[in-house]
Amino acid sequence: MDNPRSVKRHLSALGHLFVQALELCQAAGMVSLGQVALDGTKVRANASRRKAMSYARMSEKQKILAAEVSDLLAEAERIDKDEDATFGEDNSGYGLPEELARREGRLAKITQAKAALEAEAAERAAAQAAERARAAGKQEEIIAERATAAADRAVPKPKAQRNFTDPDSRIMKTADGSFAQCFNAQAVVDADHQVIIATDLNNCAADSQTFTPMMDKARRNTGRAPKQALADAGYCSQANLEAAAKFTERDGTKFLIAPGRLGHDEVVEPAPRGRIPKDLTLKQRMARTLRTKPGKAGYARRKAIVEPVFGQIATLQGKHVLLRGLDNARNEWELLATCHNVRKLHGHLGVAGLGTLRMAT
Repeated sequence: MDNPRSVKRHLSALGHLFVQALELCQAAGMVSLGQVALDGTKVRANASRRKAMSYARMSEKQKILAAEVSDLLAEAERIDKDEDATFGEDNSGYGLPEELARREGRLAKITQAKAALEAEAAERAAAQAAERARAAGKQEEIIAERATAAADRAVPKPKAQRNFTDPDSRIMKTADGSFAQCFNAQAVVDADHQVIIATDLNNCAADSQTFTPMMDKARRNTGRAPKQALADAGYCSQANLEAAAKFTERDGTKFLIAPGRLGHDEVVEPAPRGRIPKDLTLKQRMARTLRTKPGKAGYARRKAIVEPVFGQIATLQGKHVLLRGLDNARNEWELLATCHNVRKLHGHLGVAGLGTLRMAT
């Protein structure tokens, strides 16, 4: 059996197979791009919640371990002097006690994890400060100054956690309502044969930030844009609605994105008729579209397109990844998505039909 490092290298090298398998599905006429659906699913990481620690607990434990290491070092020095007095200065002694080495290793891991949380908090604060300053029309020098100042002031939240077995994983709420160390896997699925046309995996629990990258990747992988794209309320944000409008203007793709609950001041007619009012926001327009008969009929297909794909992968391959680290987990998930498409291809053509396929050059 290959060692873990060899497996990681193989997975990284096999990343291009997803696109190749997708090209074969296209050659077999299994991808029409008439209707696609985007969704995400929580994939369990190879990490235990019991080996995670909050920032507040890290600070407490760091002080305790530092004091224990200091006491053990003093005790080791005393023992060493006693041994020198008894056996002579040239004796090798017993070295550092095991408990000292164990505590020093633990202290180093906690210090490293704490520093990582602080770096993440600083990066996040700098990005937010820069975005606010840029939105206010400030000059680049002022934007940089405010970003630096915000990073210097940033402190992680006391409940911010870091896992020691896979620091890249995050605690996320799963479909059964429990919380586990997970990654967030994304997929864009074609309606005809449930072929995955784009996929990715990240460590952010929210889906909204993946909307534009996933739609771009779907277009890049297939060479053309879908006619209609469906997404649930997790992808509804002002930025994503604006991005969807740009996609529609450029490629003609029509989007049906569930707006979720509307605010008290966002009133939408239950059965819209006539022309669309000009003063509606993008969210109100989307809600209005979804209340039309075509909108209802189109969006009703979302669950039937994408959610069975996650169920099939979970049943046949497992809804988890074995490799640790974000890059390794992403490569593994991409391989799982490739296997899913190959199974769809085999089911559609059979063994004899597979031999007749040729990828476009």
